[in-house]
Amino acid sequence: MKWANPFACLLGLLVSVTTFAHQAAESFGPPGLASFAHYYGGLIKSEEGDFNGAIAEFNRVLKLNPKDEIAYHNRGLLEANKGDFDSPITDFDHAIQLSPKFARAYNDRGRIKATKRDMDGAIADFNYAIQLSPRFVQAYINLGSAKASKGDFDQAIADFNQAVRLDPDSVQAFENLGSAKATKGDLE
Repeated sequence: MKWANPFACLLGLLVSVTTFAHQAAESFGPPGLASFAHYYGGLIKSEEGDFNGAIAEFNRVLKLNPKDEIAYHNRGLLEANKGDFDSPITDFDHAIQLSPKFARAYNDRGRIKATKRDMDGAIADFNYAIQLSPRFVQAYINLGSAKASKGDFDQAIADFNQAVRLDPDSVQAFENLGSAKATKGDLE
């Protein structure tokens, strides 16, 4: 399983901006404003490709607010984009501990586990992400990929089919479905 490109990392970071802005708005003191500034500094540095600088900004966010699950999640994504596949597990674990229904954190932790060839752990995380968010297309794609890598092509095909049903425009879902069918020998 190939790790996402920097654009995908940025997209993941931007998905959580709304939640973070809401959290910062609820904090009326300067720490909330400083945290907000560092958060956006991290997004900007990430967009510029300065992953070390972005991680430093999220470290500052976490120093000001050690209970910010989104900052842990985003730092984990950045670490993974740098090729570090140990630190993100810890960051995703923190995010999940702070927000047990954070489906994206389970999905991304599963992606790291799959990268590290822990397919059973990855499958468990993808399944839980889907349980929390049943329309989470990327989690179905990741689940199917993990199952295919274990040789379970029937289940992989079922997961890719579900991803296609949820998002008929997903090129990745169709590509993975076709690949799984071809590998299985099902050319229909």
